[in-house]
Amino acid sequence: MRQKRGKLLRQRLGLAEQQAVRVERVLDSYRAKTKPLRKEMRAAWRSVRQLLKSGSDDQRAYGEALKKIERARARVLTLHQAQRRELK
Repeated sequence: MRQKRGKLLRQRLGLAEQQAVRVERVLDSYRAKTKPLRKEMRAAWRSVRQLLKSGSDDQRAYGEALKKIERARARVLTLHQAQRRELK
């Protein structure tokens, strides 16, 4: 995947090898930072699905799961914004 991405960066965007390597480093860095957040979101969504499947009316549990999703999503968005600034 990484080799493919580097090739695309060079071919489609016309980046020099050094530029492509820098962009890849930035992308890899932020991917590592967002990975635990994406994992958190998946776990929270799993909780919501389980609550729905069980027919639960536990509003508190739904609220907690949705808050976890929103907090993780906000942190991912913040990281994506920082990534874009770094790539400029």
